[in-house]
Amino acid sequence: MIDQQLYWSIPGPQSFIDNVRVNVKDGRCTIINTPTAKKDLALQGVKRSFSDFQSDCFIFLDIDTGIDVSRTIGYHFNKKLLLPESLATLRSDKDIVILLNPESESGRKSSLEYINDFQKSIEKNIGTGNVALILLLHTESFSKTKIKGLVNFDGGLTFDEMSAYATLHTLNRSGPGSTSLVRELMIAYSGYDVNFFHELTSLKDNDILYIEAFSESKLAEQTENWRNDSWVSGTRSLSCDSNHFLREYYLLKHGDVNSKKIARTKLDRLAWEVCLKVIIPWLEARRPMTIEILRDRLLELESSDSNSNQVKIKVRDKFINSAVEDIEYNSIAGLYSFQNLQVKSSKEKSAINFCLLAKKIRDDIAHLRTPSISKVVETISLGDSLFPKKIFF
Repeated sequence: MIDQQLYWSIPGPQSFIDNVRVNVKDGRCTIINTPTAKKDLALQGVKRSFSDFQSDCFIFLDIDTGIDVSRTIGYHFNKKLLLPESLATLRSDKDIVILLNPESESGRKSSLEYINDFQKSIEKNIGTGNVALILLLHTESFSKTKIKGLVNFDGGLTFDEMSAYATLHTLNRSGPGSTSLVRELMIAYSGYDVNFFHELTSLKDNDILYIEAFSESKLAEQTENWRNDSWVSGTRSLSCDSNHFLREYYLLKHGDVNSKKIARTKLDRLAWEVCLKVIIPWLEARRPMTIEILRDRLLELESSDSNSNQVKIKVRDKFINSAVEDIEYNSIAGLYSFQNLQVKSSKEKSAINFCLLAKKIRDDIAHLRTPSISKVVETISLGDSLFPKKIFF
């Protein structure tokens, strides 16, 4: 369930409210073009655009096949019919907003014809009437064009907007362990879609970490929704350049060879970026304490000539001196595997295992590969057992 108060306070959705209000105030008409599934959300935005209006100042009209728009509007003003030019000059005892909601192709055509004639009449008779007209459409081609009075709205959020919205909703949700990996994955997978974000919040952590099972079930339920690249169907948004997560997953499973390859790259990139953001800083924060556990063992290795706080590390075909505090995870892994770094306690052994896991994750991320989620979870679990969360601020 979308948090209406928070959602409509975000810049993107708020700009929709503002644009509708301005179009109606300045031109007395506007066309709202929206994906089919976002119709109700758009209507909520319209109501917020005119929150100072009384409920009887809104007239919602469903226009289906065979319905005469002029007669339908006229009925609400006790007239046999109201042609567009007559409505343009009509003055009611209070400001009125009429919303036309076509429910068929013929209804769409007749409504579009009516509002176009209404707009032309207003331009000839500016300021003579006080009835405004809004037309609700779901037209793919309109999403790619600029038409006077047109407002395209798909409910999508930018990445920064989604991050802000999602973070406020999941402040108490962390994990696995002491990381925010699950929350950041939810944000990445949600993309621009707030409704999809709320679906993800209902899942358990493991279902987010291993998203494939959930994705498979969603495709099984809604295969047709994601088959075609379509703004009206909701597979993409004007708020960003990326397809919906489920559209990419559909292509991964049902696209041609090239589409599958591209989709795999895009989906892997989402997880890679989250690991880069969350896991790399998490590992780096624990490196100094890992070194403290292993300090005595490191100093037992052959050191440089006069500085007992340095360790000789083999890099390719030569040795370099490194201060103990500066040693990286991969260097410790190399010292253990190739330079006879000995461990004497179970805690030291765990610290070595932590370094080995950290090295693999860091290597994957450095080479633009998505780390194994199971290995990431294993690393987090081991790190939290070595370094209790309470010592981090």
